[in-house]
Amino acid sequence: MRIVKLLGLLVFLAVIAGGVFVLKTWRDMRTFGETPFGSGAEKVVEIAPGTSARGVVRILSRAGVLGDEETATRYV
Repeated sequence: MRIVKLLGLLVFLAVIAGGVFVLKTWRDMRTFGETPFGSGAEKVVEIAPGTSARGVVRILSRAGVLGDEETATRYV
């Protein structure tokens, strides 16, 4: 009986931790998507056909178009 209560508590804590993680990630993605970055000046960035989504994010980040490459990769 004691083991069942302990397992129940562990499951409950895992659900709470998962919920906190999901809410934080959702908030970060929403903030990233709504926050402008850069000077506002027009930039031309050439991306080769067939480039993967991660490759496009990397190119845009190196060109100074994106503020955070890791968050942009998760956003895509």
